[in-house]
Amino acid sequence: MINALRILNKNLAPVTVFFSFISCIWTTQYYDAGEFELVVEYSEENLSALAVDNFIIKNNTNEIAIIEKIRYEYSPDEGGTITASGRMAISLLDRRLIGYIISNNHPVTYQYCAQGGNMEDYARQTVKHMAIEPYGGNNAKIIPNLALGTDKGYAETSSKHISTYQNCLSTLTAFLATKSMAHRIVYNADTNKLEYEVYKGTNRSGTLVFSRYLENLLSFAYEIDETEWKNAIYIGGDGEGASRYVATVGMNGYPSGGGLNRREVFYDASSTKEDGTTDSAYITLIKNEARQECKEYAIVKNVEAEIDLVNSGLQFGTDYNVGDVILIRDIVDFKPRITTIIESQSADGYTVDVEFNEDPPEEEEE
Repeated sequence: MINALRILNKNLAPVTVFFSFISCIWTTQYYDAGEFELVVEYSEENLSALAVDNFIIKNNTNEIAIIEKIRYEYSPDEGGTITASGRMAISLLDRRLIGYIISNNHPVTYQYCAQGGNMEDYARQTVKHMAIEPYGGNNAKIIPNLALGTDKGYAETSSKHISTYQNCLSTLTAFLATKSMAHRIVYNADTNKLEYEVYKGTNRSGTLVFSRYLENLLSFAYEIDETEWKNAIYIGGDGEGASRYVATVGMNGYPSGGGLNRREVFYDASSTKEDGTTDSAYITLIKNEARQECKEYAIVKNVEAEIDLVNSGLQFGTDYNVGDVILIRDIVDFKPRITTIIESQSADGYTVDVEFNEDPPEEEEE
């Protein structure tokens, strides 16, 4: 239930608490910054409280969002209303770029961790250097009241190089998503600080089960589509006719026995053979290119499911959360990751909807 919304000003000082409102939609997302929309009756006090850049905390949780938009409406039937909307506090990183300029006006590439560096540490130190304790003493980059939260000690590593002047939010989101990780900014009531943390969803597929037998699975649909499936890739590289470089690679569930399950396609590689490149190195190059570009030819499996969370006795934030993996059991077992949770509270009551396995954001090209 959404039964209390606490408002803090931009300095995190208390403003008011809304115990009643016309409606509130609170969307929590795993890979992206979630969002909210709050509608209240008009009053001077409410308009003052719901100022842009004030913060809003849901119930007695650490979930905190920032107000980015205000709309006032009046009609004879409805009277005056105020609609406040915005995104979760992780969106503050959308206000910063990864990078800075040194005194001679030449850019310096931001490169905190070495090849194979720890991903959690990389993300935490990037936020520290870009928004908490900026390099070069550029205090204008400081986001007030932002601190680093608890280091979770995750072991994932990456050799990814993050380029200078990319957006801090979208870049770190895509970077962490490569290992199914995410990040957020939460509110610490004890320190009265905003805390940045990296986190991973919990695998609850062994205990959190939804099925018709348990009467908590409302609908289920399963589809498998092999129409566009290709698995034997012929790759054409540099050259023409008999002089052209050609290679083959099996992927997307390539069958060892061939037959009906062998699905061939030709891929025209864009990589060129540079002077000094050996034949074997070039063949490896175009094979890797084909593996990357021909993923779209995989077998498509679609699952649609609607689960009952309102009547299940499960509490959001305690029994399940965004990022968690659950088990849905019907004609096949389906272990999706919860990527979006939408809570809605109004005069019509409380509802909660979930969305599964949404695609993570892709990394920007350098």
